[in-house]
Amino acid sequence: MPKKSSLIYEPERTTEHSKKQRKVVKMPKPKNPSQSEIARKLQIKKIDLATLVIILVLTVVGLIALFSASYPIGLYKHNDPLKFIRNQTVFAVMGISAMLFISIIDYHIYGRFYKWIYLFGVGLLALVLLIGIEHNKATRWLAIPFVGEFQPSEITKVALIIAFSYYAAKMGDKIRTYRGLLPFIGAFAVVAGFLALQPHMSA
Repeated sequence: MPKKSSLIYEPERTTEHSKKQRKVVKMPKPKNPSQSEIARKLQIKKIDLATLVIILVLTVVGLIALFSASYPIGLYKHNDPLKFIRNQTVFAVMGISAMLFISIIDYHIYGRFYKWIYLFGVGLLALVLLIGIEHNKATRWLAIPFVGEFQPSEITKVALIIAFSYYAAKMGDKIRTYRGLLPFIGAFAVVAGFLALQPHMSA
């Protein structure tokens, strides 16, 4: 009888012993995927040192200029030369702290709430007309207990930037059409209307 050719393919036989030798490494699944996702998006990123130094220098220069200009008014009208610089320094520290905290959050999170961020800014402007504080025949300020007064229009500016940026990115090329551009015009017209009622044309 002729011998079988050694080139004939024979399928590999799997024995019970070989199955035991095979080890399958399984990666443990996270107990709570939502928590791992939040942790990933809240991871601390490297801060641009040059930008941070520029912001701090501009803030300090602005505070020095404010102190120089407001010292006489604070002394003679309010008997407190540090009245204005004190409040502004508190806001500067709050602003820098908020900037550092916001910088570690993934900006995509803001995009999910761009409508609410815009409505929050508009709501502050509407609140000014109801309980705002008037100075020099203009109602532009809201009061924060134990802190001082602030202009909601400054917060609304940031809200507009976030809302408009995400909307433009979401619409893509459609933003070049009238249908895509009309929401921009309408949203800006609402803000401009509230500012005109204060009035606050410098905003």
